[in-house]
Amino acid sequence: MKIRQREVDGSARTEVQVARVDTKGKILSIEDTTNYDMDRLYEKVVLSCTSYADNKQSVSMRHFVDRDDLMLIAADIIANRGIEANGKMIYRGFEFTEYKGSKSTDYQTGYESRVLSIKFDLTMGHGAGAYVVTFKAGPGTASDTGAVMPVKGAETKDLSIVVSVAAMRTLMSSVDTYFRAKEAAFIVREFGKLYPKRATE
Repeated sequence: MKIRQREVDGSARTEVQVARVDTKGKILSIEDTTNYDMDRLYEKVVLSCTSYADNKQSVSMRHFVDRDDLMLIAADIIANRGIEANGKMIYRGFEFTEYKGSKSTDYQTGYESRVLSIKFDLTMGHGAGAYVVTFKAGPGTASDTGAVMPVKGAETKDLSIVVSVAAMRTLMSSVDTYFRAKEAAFIVREFGKLYPKRATE
């Protein structure tokens, strides 16, 4: 876990790199962007992927995920221990896809669509299966409900990383431990506000 501070719109912000996994030429990182000077517990968590190579400019993409959604993803992946059959570990399927977007002047449609996909793929990992995390961004359109969806057939910017089962379970275990500890610390703090005398006993 790493903690850093940076300035955002003139205000100091604390960011915590909860966990990361490195593969050949790519990094998958999970960050908690909570400003600890504010009394907010449930904030967005950032999943980011960076691709790098010698003599080439690195490429990074990120996606904001609700904390509760990430905790459910972590619980499913941690529980997927696999079953041995005929000398081979068999893992159950897993797939999570989230569509998000916002207004953007970078596209003629006026919106940018962002898609995050986390999928267990049996064809990866030398036949043992692995998790594929994919980030996509491109032009989007807003529906009547305000949701932003990708424009069909439009060119998108894509970045994917393949993570082994063991590495993904370790990553999500760190996520689970961190946010459970953070929530416990928040409860202790609020308990101290309600019952100051009892909290100091």
